Amino acid sequence: MKNTNQIFHCLFLLLILSCNKKQSKQNVEKVYSERIEDWILPQRDNFLWFDYKFYDKGGVDFEMKRKVYYIKSDSSNFGTLEAVFMNNMFVSGEQFLFRTSEKDKCVYLLKSKKSLTKSSQTKEYESLIYFQFPADSDTLRWSYSKNDGIFNCSSFWLLKEGKEKELVVVREAFLNDGSRERFEKDIEYYQKHKGLVKISMFGSKDNLIMTQNVSKRGFDPDAKSNSFSWATSQNKFSNERKESLAFLKEFDGKYSYEVKLLENSVLKGRLINLLGNEKYNFMKETWGVEGGIIVENSMFNASGCEQHNCDMTNFIIAVDFRKDLLYVGYRVDGEVQLFGEDNNYPNELMEFEKQY
Repeated sequence: MKNTNQIFHCLFLLLILSCNKKQSKQNVEKVYSERIEDWILPQRDNFLWFDYKFYDKGGVDFEMKRKVYYIKSDSSNFGTLEAVFMNNMFVSGEQFLFRTSEKDKCVYLLKSKKSLTKSSQTKEYESLIYFQFPADSDTLRWSYSKNDGIFNCSSFWLLKEGKEKELVVVREAFLNDGSRERFEKDIEYYQKHKGLVKISMFGSKDNLIMTQNVSKRGFDPDAKSNSFSWATSQNKFSNERKESLAFLKEFDGKYSYEVKLLENSVLKGRLINLLGNEKYNFMKETWGVEGGIIVENSMFNASGCEQHNCDMTNFIIAVDFRKDLLYVGYRVDGEVQLFGEDNNYPNELMEFEKQY
């Protein structure tokens, strides 16, 4: 009996030691010696050139080049970026708005657009983790739902003797566009201070479909943030207190010159934040011919144009009083840009974009 009790006692001690060892292992803090912003679209660049190769039955079937622009803004505790994809044959592709969080060690996808036109539909996402940054010796797994499929992802560090360390992200999904289902697997490779260097895409049975190799990267000084207004305005106004534009309701039926609309300090401040000084000053100086101010259905509208050139250079200012948000339609020599404190442009701006 005594021997039996000793055996049970020993087993009990071993069980406690085993549990404590497991608990100790679980409590080990993950070590991160790398920063996301050194790996994912580094700040010093704002464009990449991709060489695309499409494969058919084991051989190269088609080749093309693609340029990717992105803008980052480092206000608050995170960065935002927008990537505009441009084909060397025509302007096309998608736009994306991301938020980078060093604290959460991930990159969130906030919005996407299927087209470069401002009128195209914007899709918003809630807490969609697009990148999950691994610890020094770790493999992370996560998933997200986007468009027509669920993506199962993993990220890890690739160490090869005599070669530079790489961050690898794998995305696998069964996609269904309503007519057919297909399997897709993307493997992305990143290098420190360079960012993305290569993507390989595979289909079913691990057939290589396409490779994207970064052939050039750099900084284009002409790619300014006002070219990417829907991304930067989101960041610009998210943490900035705005003075209300409700007073504009009093201007219904009047003319802009009567109430000195563009010189009003509150509206002027909001316009400069949205357009920048250069665009604001040009609009103010060119606003020569105007229609009456209209306040209807909780919307404010004022329009003006360049004298003797109204068809080609004209502007519209709109305010949604329900949300206290400002929007501007900006046409110069026939080229249209839309600006807004969010991306839900009112019908007045959509009609403005289609004119002429």
